[in-house]
Amino acid sequence: GQGHATIFPQIVAERLGIPAAQVCHRHGDTDMDLKGFPAVGSRSTMTAGSASVHAVEVMLEKGRRIASRVLDAAESDIAYRNGAFEVVGTDRRVGLFQLAERAASLAKAGEIAESLDTKVSTDTPVTFPNGCHVAEVEIDPQTGALEVVAYSAVDDCGNMISPKLAHGQVQGGIVGVAGDGAGAF
Repeated sequence: GQGHATIFPQIVAERLGIPAAQVCHRHGDTDMDLKGFPAVGSRSTMTAGSASVHAVEVMLEKGRRIASRVLDAAESDIAYRNGAFEVVGTDRRVGLFQLAERAASLAKAGEIAESLDTKVSTDTPVTFPNGCHVAEVEIDPQTGALEVVAYSAVDDCGNMISPKLAHGQVQGGIVGVAGDGAGAF
């Protein structure tokens, strides 16, 4: 695939300051009322990655409001850093996951309007990857046999979140073309 189970937890974890292993990734499911489109040229990273970043921002804002209540401090005194909300200048803090549990309980009891569960939509412009692939071939004029002498590829991937996945996608695209009946390289 496209590496979604790797890249999306990485994006979210970096924004939250937590290990990616603490982020659970679930593919889209119509039961979750999610819209989607095919994964083409890393477009999923642009669209779902942008939505993930926006969801983290919205969730952290809700978290500051809830943490101010839990930590008995003004919302303006609450900061988020490395997986925890804290009262600036003190040692009072609550971890993100502990706050999520507390917020769910408070929301269920009707003491606050919402938990940290967050669902957002974003409008992401359509993007197109750019690249140039050149195959140098020799054709025997007597037999018509084709031989690939060299193959070069240059792709402008922009800001690569995961160079390993980006390289794999380019290589997979090359192999996909080569394996379509034209012969292997």
